Amino acid sequence: MKTISISTLNSMKEKGEKFAAITAYDYTFSRLIEQSSIEVSLVGDSLGNVIQGRDSTIPVTVDEMAYHMALHYKCSMAMSLWKATAQIAKAPCAWSVVTL
Repeated sequence: MKTISISTLNSMKEKGEKFAAITAYDYTFSRLIEQSSIEVSLVGDSLGNVIQGRDSTIPVTVDEMAYHMALHYKCSMAMSLWKATAQIAKAPCAWSVVTL
């Protein structure tokens, strides 16, 4: 998979280019995404609904997010994705990859 950075996504946005983004919560989904042509994969608090079966995302903790991010990372995604995720985690809206 081609390395995609935040700068790459911003450049694509400025040029009006579209890119795909999909949510992954574990190793298996991350592995499938890595083998596809999808540019962005992320872990979001929607795991509360999708994986944990909750009615709301509000109870999802940072520790739970970190656990699922570790599973996502374990599939050997490009290091640049991990660095981008670390940059995003420092942003005010920590779990949003790109605001379009």
